[in-house]
Amino acid sequence: MLTGDRPAVPRELRRKRRGRRAGAKLRARRRRYRPVLPSITMGNVRSLPNKMDKIAALTRHERQYRESSILVFTETWLTELTPDTNATLDGFHLLRAERTRESAFS
Repeated sequence: MLTGDRPAVPRELRRKRRGRRAGAKLRARRRRYRPVLPSITMGNVRSLPNKMDKIAALTRHERQYRESSILVFTETWLTELTPDTNATLDGFHLLRAERTRESAFS
């Protein structure tokens, strides 16, 4: 080997230059969070209608809420007269189970 000559290193053994710093961290941040088990977020809201704006904002901006499989709310204080549109969130399906007079504790 003469001076100035480079050794013949196979392509797969050469050091890979990524072209940007923290490439692995950036890819991990961009990758969507996919847990193995479904994630459930539960909250005791005590009157859901006046908190719908805050909950809608959380599901839009907070990763924990946005990527939850199930959102469960207790003590919503909804009645049969409350329309479903007052408790609907984009990207989620609404299931309601209000207490009736017969099912309430006495």
